[in-house]
Amino acid sequence: MLLTFDEYQKLTGGRGCKIADLLALPGSEDIELEIPAMRELVKPADFN
Repeated sequence: MLLTFDEYQKLTGGRGCKIADLLALPGSEDIELEIPAMRELVKPADFN
């Protein structure tokens, strides 16, 4: 489900969420986060 920014603010009470706060929540230690390695950071410009 995709929310608009206004809907998100209504759900969160208009307060921002910091990643550190989310990581401190109980149960967050069970979350697996897989970040794929970036193989190619820069691509040449395509002027065709």
